Amino acid sequence: MTPKKKPTAARTDASAPTADHTADLLARVTVEDTPDQEDAATITVDRVTRTALVRVNPDLVDDQARHGYQLRGVARLILSGYAAYNRDIKRKYGEWPDEQKVHDLAADDAEYHLQALLHQLHPYQPPEA
Repeated sequence: MTPKKKPTAARTDASAPTADHTADLLARVTVEDTPDQEDAATITVDRVTRTALVRVNPDLVDDQARHGYQLRGVARLILSGYAAYNRDIKRKYGEWPDEQKVHDLAADDAEYHLQALLHQLHPYQPPEA
């Protein structure tokens, strides 16, 4: 007979994510207008400075979408360590297409779910008139 696992208590230590922690992440994401780009938005993560730059075309992106792109920048910043690890593994061992597909799907899924959580922590608030 296998012993039952004891239920674990909810995480309450100081390292648990909080709204303040995500506010710090939001501060590391810069959103700037780039009216001459064709895409609605582009996101670039700098692993050295642990910052993200989101460039948006103001003609294609409203305030609510801008907020969404900022949160997407936070999600990419959070996941950037995994992307760097994946690049290092590919460089060292070569590329394995089937495994890469699995990684890419998992990364996309993680980014999608992170964005949903970030939207709950930091919902869009329209600018005051």
